[in-house]
Amino acid sequence: MTPRPLWFVGDVHLGRAAVTLPRALADHDVDALRLAPAAAFLRLIDAVLESEAEALVFAGDLVDSENARFEAYGLLERGVRRLVDAGVRVFAVAGNHDVVALPRLAREVRGFELLGQGGHWEERALEHASLVGWSFPEARVKTSPLGALRLEPSARPRFGVLHCDLDASSSHHAPVARAELLAQPVDAWMLGHIHAPSFAADAGGMALGYLGSLSPLHRGEVGPRSALRVDFADRGWSFERVELAPLRFEEVRIVLDDTMTDDIATVVLAAMRDRLAALQATSVEVLVLRIRVGGRVRDAARLRAELRALDIEAASVTLGSKLACACELRCDLRTALDVEALARGGDAVAVLAREVLELEAAVEAERATALAMELQDFDARLRLETRFRAVQARACEESPAQRLLRVGHAMLASMLSSTPVSTSGPSNDGTHAAAIEAGP
Repeated sequence: MTPRPLWFVGDVHLGRAAVTLPRALADHDVDALRLAPAAAFLRLIDAVLESEAEALVFAGDLVDSENARFEAYGLLERGVRRLVDAGVRVFAVAGNHDVVALPRLAREVRGFELLGQGGHWEERALEHASLVGWSFPEARVKTSPLGALRLEPSARPRFGVLHCDLDASSSHHAPVARAELLAQPVDAWMLGHIHAPSFAADAGGMALGYLGSLSPLHRGEVGPRSALRVDFADRGWSFERVELAPLRFEEVRIVLDDTMTDDIATVVLAAMRDRLAALQATSVEVLVLRIRVGGRVRDAARLRAELRALDIEAASVTLGSKLACACELRCDLRTALDVEALARGGDAVAVLAREVLELEAAVEAERATALAMELQDFDARLRLETRFRAVQARACEESPAQRLLRVGHAMLASMLSSTPVSTSGPSNDGTHAAAIEAGP
């Protein structure tokens, strides 16, 4: 008999809706509820049933809060009943957001199994593996729950399910150290709490990381969101990510130069259409884009003015049944200058040009350092994509050196053209003028 797969899911937050959606959705009669976590949850139930799975396991924050319990109850009950009636077991650990709601739901919904209730570790046997889990006993847990875990080595695969703050020095959300997890006789740790996915296998064979959210909740949660499917074979087990959410947020970068012949609105819409075309084989129905326009052109001031005039939240393109729209526009255009040639002179322009060259070197060094730190501490960077900020701080915000460099380039261009210079910041205000829209 072929072993049946297992499914693992990170934060779902039934009862919440995606926020910061652009108003272009209304122009296409798209109901925002179609893009809420509930829609991804229903697709998840269908995918689990279609795969003839043995079990579905949630890593906490399945329900958003106690206030959302009644809103989520009917949907969750119907989903669990469909699974249980088909012979699929349903497990969950309670996270910090559903520490009250989830135990109640477990008592009221037949077949819903809560792992590690009350902060006590618990192991459950499956056909070809076992699950070990711990649930939040209260909304704030300041110490690691791993100190109370005692496991003997197992000949069968063992999967740990935990809602926690990984490698956090100080946290109210069950802080645990990576070394603590690696020391346990567990084949994989499926973690909940952080919405950015990071689950991966290391060189030693253990897999560990955040499953990520099932569906994005705001524009800061860029990239695909997915569930994890685990399959078994004679030589062990393997996993694959399965994207189910109808909504995805992404950032698209457009680099302009002086060979551009189309107007800026056409260029923006073409970039949106190209990105949407790349997602034709995915579950995504609505793609919401943060657009960043950069490059070096001779008439940067004119193009910046044209970008400011775009009503970016009205921009949309369709391709088949899929829709792409935009929620934000950032402009990092610079005037094309030969700074090295300008720096060879002896006037004020040359002095400023030399300062700009020094800043460019500093910014490159800054980027190299940032990349090294990112590679050394990937999980710390993921924590910066924090949980539930309605509007996350922009991931590409300028550093002081980058801002000085941008201002320096603007001043050089102004000095050479004898026109006033503005140093108020990059153009990202989304000022509205004419709407832009395109079809397939």
